[in-house]
Formats: sequence, C-alpha cells, structure tokens
Amino acid sequence: MARTMKISAMKSAAVILAWGAVALGLGVALLIQGGAGLRSWYRTVYFLPVRATLIAMAIVWEFMLHPQFGLVNGLLRAAGLQGHSWLQDRGTALYSLCAIGVWQATGFNMVLFLAG
Repeated sequence: MARTMKISAMKSAAVILAWGAVALGLGVALLIQGGAGLRSWYRTVYFLPVRATLIAMAIVWEFMLHPQFGLVNGLLRAAGLQGHSWLQDRGTALYSLCAIGVWQATGFNMVLFLAG
C-alpha cells in the first residue's frame, strides 16, 4: 500500500505540478500566436490529448511504446540505437507514464495561455 501511494504521489507531482507541462504549453501557445504556417496543425496535435478519451490515448501510447513494433523503438533503431521495453521494465515504466502525463497536460496549459 505504501509503495502504491508513493508511486501515485510521484506521478501526480510530475503531471499536476510539472513546470515542464506549463512551459511547453506556453511555448506552443506562443508558437501558435506567432502566426506560424502550420497553425491549425499545431492546435490539433497539442489539443488532441485534452479532447481524446483516456482509453483511446492509452491504446495509442501502448502501440507507440511497444518493444517490437512501436514507433518510438522504430525511430531509435533507425537512429542506430537499441530499442527498449518502456512499459514492461520497472525502471522506465513510471517515467514513461510521467512523460505521457506531461504531454497530456501540455495541451490543456496551451489552451489556458491562448485564452489569455
């Protein structure tokens, strides 16, 4: 029980209090407001995690982080690096989930900054 509470607290701190998600949200909001050529694409990509259902995003990330045919490991292999079992390895699973949480919070923070 204590271990579970510790992991939940770590993930909550990484997602809710993460300065990274706020900073990324501000950066994306500035990019969109700056009149970049791909303005609607940026809005869609970064606001998608706010609108998408949790289950759908979980399935997408599970496929992206799959050890054999995932997109992340495919890009690493293309760069000449070895792939990894991101969600199966105890050493990287929590960090992978935290990174996904920060990505999800970035879109919400972007909308807050764009709203003024």
